[in-house]
Amino acid sequence: MIPSQYIEFFMNVLPQKTTSQAGGKRLFVLKGKPIFFKDKAVQQLEKQYEDIMEEYKPEFPLVGALTLLVDFTFAYRKSEPLRNRNQPIPMTVRPDCSNLIKLVEDCLGRAGFYGDDSQITCLRVTKCWGHNPGINITLFHNQY
Repeated sequence: MIPSQYIEFFMNVLPQKTTSQAGGKRLFVLKGKPIFFKDKAVQQLEKQYEDIMEEYKPEFPLVGALTLLVDFTFAYRKSEPLRNRNQPIPMTVRPDCSNLIKLVEDCLGRAGFYGDDSQITCLRVTKCWGHNPGINITLFHNQY
């Protein structure tokens, strides 16, 4: 039986607009083979995320099937009317949810929350415009 563990924390950071999947990689060809390098902006963002995550990581990496819930909140657009700013508004522009989540999954793994992101068998990602920009992360064992 896997011990039940529930981890939830809020990262008070501006969610990334640049992702490795959306142009954050550079390509270099060496002896006919492509070699990818992450842009400095993505590398700095990974470091910032991992430094924040360090405070919340479990004593030992979680094992078994995991559920990951991640909510990205971006600051309201300047063009957003004040009357619309009373609640979060779904964000239907780039970056894509799938590009946003990959960076967070990788950082959680490197920070020691789990051995590999393949352990995540249930994933929910949201992105919206809101008052409190940041990333809310919830991670726990599946209860199948």
